[in-house]
Amino acid sequence: GLASLLGKALKAGLKIGTHFLGGAPQQ
Repeated sequence: GLASLLGKALKAGLKIGTHFLGGAPQQ
């Protein structure tokens, strides 16, 4: 349903966010 889709998107977003925060150099 919509809730599980939202949960998946949120988890994916968090994964991408932490990847960018941890992997990309801050300028």
